[in-house]
Amino acid sequence: MMPCKQKKLSSNEMERRSRKRLVWFYCGSQEGLTLLEVIIAFTLHAVAFLGFFQLFNMALNTNNRSSQEVIATNLARAMIEEIMTREFVDPEEPGDIIGRETSEIQGERGTYDDIDDYFDLTEAPPQTLGGDDMDGTGGTPNFSDFSRGVSVNYCEESAGSIVITGTTTDMKLVNVTVSGPNFKDISIV
Repeated sequence: MMPCKQKKLSSNEMERRSRKRLVWFYCGSQEGLTLLEVIIAFTLHAVAFLGFFQLFNMALNTNNRSSQEVIATNLARAMIEEIMTREFVDPEEPGDIIGRETSEIQGERGTYDDIDDYFDLTEAPPQTLGGDDMDGTGGTPNFSDFSRGVSVNYCEESAGSIVITGTTTDMKLVNVTVSGPNFKDISIV
């Protein structure tokens, strides 16, 4: 490769070029970039752009998943709060059986009057207390990708932990689980 040489510009060339440049450099007869240099520069820029795009895409996915987890947590929390407003034992038909009595209708939560009426409740999509699907119609939010389930069991405390029993006790364990498309199930006990 030939060393770069300095060349003085003639007065005509100086007028043609910017007045700030009095001297220009050249290396042999080569002026400008070769095709190989352009391809390498383009490839480096493309790789950098793709890396940035993947990082941006991961951030959007994380944000979407976090939003869905917040919705799921709120759906579970709302169900737990609703269940907590009910009686521990059925006021009309007291007994030891977990589940709905004859006066309560499956899926019509407005008829539930005690905690264990929610036993084995499953909603896909989740519903309002009035029984309307939360699917974006009728003024409800669109939670059609979510499902909500409830389990109720008698339990007792044993050695510092809660144990589900098959017999009547003074405690009931309520577990609300919400499932969605982009996260692990959310459970509130």
